[in-house]
Amino acid sequence: MVKIQHFRNYPIFKNLNDTELEEIYSIMSFKTIETGIQIIKDGDKGDRTFILLKGEVEISKPLTLIHSDSGEVGQVDKALIRLKEEYFPCVGEMVLFGDESIRSASVTTTKKSEFAIIKKDDFLTLAEKNNSIGYKVMKNLAGIIGDRLKKANQDILKLTTAFSLALER
Repeated sequence: MVKIQHFRNYPIFKNLNDTELEEIYSIMSFKTIETGIQIIKDGDKGDRTFILLKGEVEISKPLTLIHSDSGEVGQVDKALIRLKEEYFPCVGEMVLFGDESIRSASVTTTKKSEFAIIKKDDFLTLAEKNNSIGYKVMKNLAGIIGDRLKKANQDILKLTTAFSLALER
């Protein structure tokens, strides 16, 4: 079993004191998932956040392709990133925001993986009971999502520049 102190390493739990970490820990469930299992599917409704304790996951998005020979339309999953346990990642965390919890990417285990799982309703109940936990976790999530948005904007600028240069040829 994972010790409560281990969760200090996760950015989502930054600045939580021991008592707050214990309260978060009390609403977690734990699950081991085999290699190649999709735990989150892009476009599905979600109600839980997964904290990777051991293993590795791949984040992907469906990519629509039109075959030049046949004109057929097909879809493949495009891998965006692999997250390993040493990064202390959390996936599906956007489920904690808003009522429409539609998944924005797919997540598949690439190794046998262990997760701590937090259900949205359990977290929101805890956050209402202890506003300090709710505030700290939401502030941390806002920072994490803000950093990802900055990186996505940089990636879009790079792709737009490359596409513009390719069209000029």
